[in-house]
Amino acid sequence: RELAGIVVSPDGYIVTSGRMLAGRDTLPVQFNDGRELDAKVVASDPLSGLALVKVDGRNFATLQFADTDLPRTGQWGFSLTSPAGSGCAVQTGMIARDFAAGGEALRSSVSIGPALTANVEGVPFIGSDGRVLGLSTFPDDDSAGDLGVLVPGDVAARIVSEMLRSGAPPAAPFGIVTEDLGPVLAKRLGADRQQRQ
Repeated sequence: RELAGIVVSPDGYIVTSGRMLAGRDTLPVQFNDGRELDAKVVASDPLSGLALVKVDGRNFATLQFADTDLPRTGQWGFSLTSPAGSGCAVQTGMIARDFAAGGEALRSSVSIGPALTANVEGVPFIGSDGRVLGLSTFPDDDSAGDLGVLVPGDVAARIVSEMLRSGAPPAAPFGIVTEDLGPVLAKRLGADRQQRQ
């Protein structure tokens, strides 16, 4: 299995899938210009499956996460991979469902169809504005069926921000966690934000 990721800061921080990093302190990272640099594992979040690694250097080109509450069902996008570190492969896809529609209330994820390349983890799914709608992960079970599973961009952005700030993943929640109900998710759930219960 291969590992992909995106550079999230000009000074060399990269977010990727953490499932293949267990027990590793460093790993080689190959850039699209052919350079190969050693990356140090900074933090890994077992709940989302995301990890943050760091290469030495400056002025790296970055990608930004989408700032929407949740990618909307039916939204088109594309993924970019570099199979075996050479060339570029583009695959189109569409948001097929979200955790609310899929009945996975405890898993903040969205599914895309068709699934992204099955042997590469951490592939970015990019929207028409060039922002990352999500990063691919692979659940340990077959719950996704023929669909790919993404950690949504806004969720990934919060996790990455915490890892950049503290060098550790967000604290695992225990009990009930409250969060503002944004307009996109409220509409998706059919909730009226003005209504008081």
